[in-house]
Amino acid sequence: MKPLFAALDELGLLEYGSHIPGRTVREVLGLEMPEYGSKRDFDAVALAELSAIDAVREALLNLGKYISGSGDGYRILTPGENSAQIDRYLSNAQNKIRRARKLERTSPAVVSGAPSQRGARIMLTDTSLRRGQSNQNQEATQ
Repeated sequence: MKPLFAALDELGLLEYGSHIPGRTVREVLGLEMPEYGSKRDFDAVALAELSAIDAVREALLNLGKYISGSGDGYRILTPGENSAQIDRYLSNAQNKIRRARKLERTSPAVVSGAPSQRGARIMLTDTSLRRGQSNQNQEATQ
């Protein structure tokens, strides 16, 4: 999906705060939203667009930028807005750790000869996340 990234870059749409119309993305990708069609037809176009945007999102993360959905398009978050996105990532990770801990604790033990290390992995991941969030909070207050 580099052609989309390159095209958006050429158009100057990858700067902080830029709005990228969905129509522009679909034009670059050669996608056309059907006027009429089945749900499958609409979903196919949406999936192709989202797949391309996800590739752009990954490339932008390496540049300290994040692309977010905005109405019928996308927007590159400002550096200040990136902080809220980081918090959402951490919150989602912590929720998944909480669910993993609950499932691990309530699952029946599987007798395979060797003890499971999942509980320890969950604890280490949770500790690491908490340290990262603590470090981020300390940096924000400095």
